[in-house]
Amino acid sequence: MFGFTFILNNLSLTFILNFVILALTTLTSSTYAIIQTRKRCTIDIISYNNLSPTDFRDTYYLQKPVIITNLRVPLKTKHLWSLSNLSNKYGHIPVATSTSSSLTKNRGTGTIQKTLSELIRQVKKTTKQHAEVFAFERNAALFKHAPTLIQSANDIVQRYVGTNSTNSNWYLSIGKRHSGVHFHHHSDGWLFMFEGKKRWFFLPPYQKLPSFTHVARFPIRDWYEKFVYPKLLEEEMPLECVAKAGDFVYVPESWWHATMTVSKWSVAVAAQMDVPVTEEGKEWREAVDRWWGNNVDNDVTMKERLVQDQKTLARLNVIQKKQPNNAEAFHFSGSVFSKMNDPSWTNKKKWEMTLHELEMKEKAYELCPRNCDVMHNYGVVLAKARRLKESVKVLQKAVNLCGIFNHNLIKTMEQIQKIDAQSQRKKEL
Repeated sequence: MFGFTFILNNLSLTFILNFVILALTTLTSSTYAIIQTRKRCTIDIISYNNLSPTDFRDTYYLQKPVIITNLRVPLKTKHLWSLSNLSNKYGHIPVATSTSSSLTKNRGTGTIQKTLSELIRQVKKTTKQHAEVFAFERNAALFKHAPTLIQSANDIVQRYVGTNSTNSNWYLSIGKRHSGVHFHHHSDGWLFMFEGKKRWFFLPPYQKLPSFTHVARFPIRDWYEKFVYPKLLEEEMPLECVAKAGDFVYVPESWWHATMTVSKWSVAVAAQMDVPVTEEGKEWREAVDRWWGNNVDNDVTMKERLVQDQKTLARLNVIQKKQPNNAEAFHFSGSVFSKMNDPSWTNKKKWEMTLHELEMKEKAYELCPRNCDVMHNYGVVLAKARRLKESVKVLQKAVNLCGIFNHNLIKTMEQIQKIDAQSQRKKEL
């Protein structure tokens, strides 16, 4: 969802390098001084004049995130993207807004419509309430009504590379303090900050899921200040840093990342590659995105869904063999087996399918024993497999860690405890 990139082709890397290295002017500033203004910062920060195309390709491209500082766009472009200009010229245009709790569930774009002027008034308004105000919209209508906003940045690309961004996914990002997005991943991308500050969090791909929870259940502020971040073990800490106005944030393909605005407001333009570039990314897209599309299509028959489920499981099995520590691949496979075994989905329930689900979710639990969603799912399938005491034990562990923000988890454990007690009474009779 984040990043200001272009559809994957032979020019994509050249574009990134030229945009960063050639296009923008710089201010002289030491890396030490930069880091001091960003509090905890474990992401590489570098001024573009100290980063050669070879260094970027060898050190960062598709390998790890980086914040490239001291970038300056023309004053005209900065004016075009200022809140005052956006409100005055395009205030009547609707934008899609959302919250950090729902963005990732809605595949990375807002769903609640507001006019741009209304959004900006809410963003600038000072209140004691902590309600999130955030517009994060893929290929926003604003860009169609105001193509100069995109052209102002794309001019640099056309000047040096001779290509354009017409086929990429662009994102409008305007948010009040504490707005943001929970952990997610996607194809290669980047983001440019026009105003304000955002704290970024990163975790490497194809390994463990983000600790505690990777499904958004509460605002990103609560994740950071209350429920999750303060309880992380040292080995669970993400890479992180604050990106400021004028910064370019590179987001490598498939890296987990989350953001939160830490200034009064933030304004950014972002985009991502339309298709993955790595084999791992392509395999994941083929397996998961096809499955999601199949599940939201109401015209797909039950037979067609089952065929697609089987293809998805086969693709995930390939990923699991290549990436034996990819907890998400096992967790997702377990969810597919569960869906296939739902009577409302298949009109029948098979014990064999339950055991397959158990196998997948047990492996995910072994890899991520401190992920709330993994624990919850594993506890439920243990109960389905009639291993009630083990189920209660796992769910109790999950409640101790996550119960404060996952009320469904507490209800699940109470129900299974009730079933277990009834089972024990029957044995005593």
